[in-house]
This record gives sequence, C-alpha cells and structure tokens, in this order.
Amino acid sequence: MADQEIFITSKQASDVLGVTLPTIHDWVRKGMLKAWRTQGGHRRIAKSSVDAILNQRMADLETPGEHPKLTVMVVEDDPVMMAFYRSMVQGWPFPTALTTSSNGYQALIEIGQQIPDLIITDLAMPEMNGFRMVESILAHKAMRHLEIVAVSSLSDADIKAHGGLSEKVKLFKKPPPVDLLTQIAQTRAKKLHVQGA
Repeated sequence: MADQEIFITSKQASDVLGVTLPTIHDWVRKGMLKAWRTQGGHRRIAKSSVDAILNQRMADLETPGEHPKLTVMVVEDDPVMMAFYRSMVQGWPFPTALTTSSNGYQALIEIGQQIPDLIITDLAMPEMNGFRMVESILAHKAMRHLEIVAVSSLSDADIKAHGGLSEKVKLFKKPPPVDLLTQIAQTRAKKLHVQGA
C-alpha cells in the first residue's frame, strides 16, 4: 500500500525551508510547491514537495567547485540610486551576479528563490520598508549568515523610531560610500573563494 501524502501548514513549510511566508505563497502560485486549501481557506502543502526542494539544496551544496560569482541583491526604490549601484557593482574587480528589487516584499520573494551572498538595502521604501525586510530575513536561521548592509538618508532619530537595526547589519548614510561597500563585497567574495577576489 502506497504511503499517504503528508501535508503541512504554510508556516511549517516556511520554517523548514528557511524562507518567508510570502515566498511560500509565491512558490505555490508558481507550482514549485504542491498545495490545496481547506474549507476554511488555509493552505496545506505537500511535505514531499518541501522535501524535494531540501534535497535539491543539499545536492547543490555537495557540488564541488569554487563559488563562481558573488551574488548581490540591491533593494532600492529610487531609480537614480539603483543606476548608481549597478554602475558600482559592474566596476568591482571580481565576478558578480546582481539582482534588484524596489521594495522589501519583492526582495523577500527573490531571496526565497535564491539567497544572495550580500544585500545592500535602503530603509525607507514603499509596500515593505527595509526594517521589516531585515527583521524577516534575520528571523530565519537559514538566512542569518547573510551579509546585510543598509544605506539610508534617515536620521539616527528616525532609525531609532523604527526600532533600530540589528547589530548584524552594517549601516551607512547616503551618499553610499563606494570604497567601503567595495571593501565589504571583496571581503565576502574572498571568504567564498570567488575567483579574482
């Protein structure tokens, strides 16, 4: 007799996979996770599809070879600032793969699909600000190793009013300090054995 399919809640899937609830919901919509809804409207997710993602992650980790590129995510809603960051990252003397988001919510979905090596984020953004995004990231054990840098024009008082930032987050004021950001990225790239770093 075949084993019966086991189903778990969205929250349980979120905890097991180390991603946010919005990411779980996005993966269900994309068909990456098998799910159904109860009469009360709650999602139930097939444990087998969660296990499949975990197994793929383990296979990726066991694949030999150096880290080919430093993966960088920039979260910024100002197009001028985003263009500045693109130019900065393109000028780094080691291979990079850049992804961008204009708010914290979109960034969490992207991070759920591929966890970057380095995040550079604004704090004041629409839909979901940088404070809530960073808090969501650090709430997951699988993402606590992430290097997060916040660059903001907010005053110290404004930052304190939002509850402040974790000590794990490096904070700089705008305009972005190119030399310091480059140094942080290069240190991270060397740690990951990115070629050319």
